[in-house]
This record gives sequence, structure tokens and C-alpha cells, in this order.
Amino acid sequence: MGGTAALALTGAGLMSMPIGKTTAGDAAQSETYQKQMQDISRKQKADADKRLSQLAEVTATHRARVAAQGINPNDGSSAAVLAGLQNKTDQELQKQAEEYNQRRSSAQQSFADVQDKNLTKKQTPMDLLVRDDSAIRQLKNWG
Repeated sequence: MGGTAALALTGAGLMSMPIGKTTAGDAAQSETYQKQMQDISRKQKADADKRLSQLAEVTATHRARVAAQGINPNDGSSAAVLAGLQNKTDQELQKQAEEYNQRRSSAQQSFADVQDKNLTKKQTPMDLLVRDDSAIRQLKNWG
């Protein structure tokens, strides 16, 4: 009976331990991750804005040059040149978006890996007791 009481008390002590408690380290990691994701989004927007600004400048220059020659910039080969510039910009923006999505995915995977590693480190004796159910079976069989 003494062994059963000691085992039961050990189990009761384990049950009172906090499970899944977050730490300051978790909060800092989460904050770093959020900042990293915001930085990626901010850089993507800045790059896209820069590229669109360049397109607007090149388009305006082309229109002015063509118009100065007395040609309608919205007709014929001039319109084709402008459409080509727009298509090239769209493709570059798509490529940039894919690159930034890869950066986000990499950051998400790194954060998930750290979280998994931290979760493994945080296992309490209760987690170990539950995983090794032989102790629970012993308690049931002793009663």
C-alpha cells in the first residue's frame, strides 16, 4: 500500500504542474517572427511601388517622344511597345511576388521548427507520464 500511495502522490504532483505554459522566450520568438513577416511585406510593397514608378516614368517618356514626332502613342507600334512594357512589368512583379512568398514560407518553416523544438524541450514530467502509459496502467491494476 505504501508504494501505491507514493506513486499516487507522484502522479498528483505531476498533475499540478503547468502544461503548455508560455515563456518570455516564446513571446520574443513570436514577436521576431511577426516583425520578420512585416519586414518582408514592407520590402515587397516598396519593390513593387518602385517598379510601377519606373514603368510610369518610361511610359510617360515614350508617349512624349512619340507624340513629339506627331504620332498617336495609343496606335500601332507605339501601343505595342507600351503593352510590351506593361507585360514585362507584370511578369517582373509576379516573379517578385513568388520570391517574397518563398521568403515568407522559409520564415514560417523556421518559426515552426523553432516552435517544435521548444515544445519538445518543454515536456513536463506529466507529458512523459502520459506518453509512457505503463505507469497509468500500473495505477489502474493496483486498485
